[in-house]
Amino acid sequence: MCVLRVYLTGVGSELINEKDRLKENDIIIARGNKIDQVGNAGVVPKEAEGWVCANLLMRMQVNPEKVDPFFCIYWLRSPKMRQHIKKTMKGTNPNIQKINQQNILAFPFPMGISLDKQRKIVSLLSRIEDRIETVRQLQTESEKEIDILFSSILHKFLY
Repeated sequence: MCVLRVYLTGVGSELINEKDRLKENDIIIARGNKIDQVGNAGVVPKEAEGWVCANLLMRMQVNPEKVDPFFCIYWLRSPKMRQHIKKTMKGTNPNIQKINQQNILAFPFPMGISLDKQRKIVSLLSRIEDRIETVRQLQTESEKEIDILFSSILHKFLY
């Protein structure tokens, strides 16, 4: 068993077991947060390999021969899953809710979708997301131009 000692300035030291370190394509899931943020998830990029999850995040690893981690993320973002997550959250504070590992393991993952089809779905949804982001950027630029135009018109009429 490989154990690393990490020294944090002003804090002391912690022992971090190698199995607790993130690996590329791990999925991290918010297990505790504001109601609309519980269950939010992301895929660990190569640059974050070796990092350790914060305590309100959970790591999930999928069999890469059966499941595309990005497909998993889109599935977790789906309206049906968001509704399921909201139903399974618990907490004494109405503003901060949590899900646990048992909740996540009981999530109704779609069965029978081949890895190839998952990758095609991911590709399609990624392209759609990219287009949405382009539209948002254009909208932001247009709003800035409208603000400049409106300020110019006001200046002409008022001064």
